[in-house]
Amino acid sequence: MSDVFISYAQGDRSWVAELATALEAQGHAVWWDPNLLPGTHYRDAIRDELLRAKAVLVVWPRLSVESDWVRDEAEEGRTRRKLIPVLKDPIEPPHGFRQIQTSDLSQWRGRPEHPQFQMLLRGIDRLTGQAPGATPAALKTSPQTQPIAAAPRRPWIAWLSGALGIVVIVAAVWFLTGRTHDTSRPGPMAQIPAPPAAPDPSGVSAAAQSGAQAYSRKDYARALQILRPYATSGSEKDRIVAQFFVGLMTAKGWGTPSDGAAGSKLMQAAAESGLADAQNYMAAWYRRGEYVPRDDAQSVSWSLRAAEQGYQNAQYRLALAYRDGIGATRNTNTAYRWAVIAASNGEKRAVLLKASLAKDVSEPMAGQIRREAAAWLATKHTLHPMNIYSLVHLSPDN
Repeated sequence: MSDVFISYAQGDRSWVAELATALEAQGHAVWWDPNLLPGTHYRDAIRDELLRAKAVLVVWPRLSVESDWVRDEAEEGRTRRKLIPVLKDPIEPPHGFRQIQTSDLSQWRGRPEHPQFQMLLRGIDRLTGQAPGATPAALKTSPQTQPIAAAPRRPWIAWLSGALGIVVIVAAVWFLTGRTHDTSRPGPMAQIPAPPAAPDPSGVSAAAQSGAQAYSRKDYARALQILRPYATSGSEKDRIVAQFFVGLMTAKGWGTPSDGAAGSKLMQAAAESGLADAQNYMAAWYRRGEYVPRDDAQSVSWSLRAAEQGYQNAQYRLALAYRDGIGATRNTNTAYRWAVIAASNGEKRAVLLKASLAKDVSEPMAGQIRREAAAWLATKHTLHPMNIYSLVHLSPDN
């Protein structure tokens, strides 16, 4: 079942596609009409999804304000108290909907750290039951995270030199292996290695860069034409970039018929090469059972890889996983550690989650966790995590 239903006017389809992708990257299951299966009765299918969704996003650009269909879906969402209005353009919402707090994304350009996008995420989390401090209605304790096949070693840049490097790495290992634990809440912690330095961000060819630019313009056919050959050949970084973008487009069916198995295989290859964005996608797909069989333990495993590269959403999701015991053994101390790290990295949703978890952690333990988190975060500032923006030179407006 989808968490989020998006209502929009057809003229805004490309913008809504970008919004849906951004929400999915944050771990939400999104439904909008391209997900209709062939042979489905259009009106009945949309109404069924609208009624099942936990949050109804209604995009109010100029076109939607004039759309009776969108207004009807907005009214349904408002009646059921799950409406979140979204502005694509700097306009007034239509009469009858101006008393509801609206998420203004008119200046949003696809970046997850944008303040209004972060506010939208908090609103969705509140409606879907993922709000900080909220516990899902039915919790299952899943097996502890199972290891997945190790990726082949890659040529990383040199480690920090001298005594300073040894000190910060020892501090990071001490923190991440959970040497301290709350004896009132026993439970194994995930053993996370100190984060490796990622490759130098330069080195992606001009051709691969142009393919990424075509993707950012939503010229998917052109992007696929350029990037497909690089997904299996070329330099390491060209291959990673191609695997990420071609995998995403293939799974989603953008510019090519949807093939979840082929798309997830390419995305996993990019993830195993160390790309944090791809690791975050794999975590979300395993968590939702999208394109791959649902596996909460694998989801946590991929989140760990992205989190140790500084991916804020993955750190926040780990805090939730350890809090709720989904995909990992429930452990309040570990949940609090990841909430502290995510909040320190600017993940606004983690701030309230950290405060909620702190109630179940003794003050001496909480202070020690915060100090160890600071030591681990210090190592992050000396390294270069590999994400898609470090490899392809897209402007913040793309």
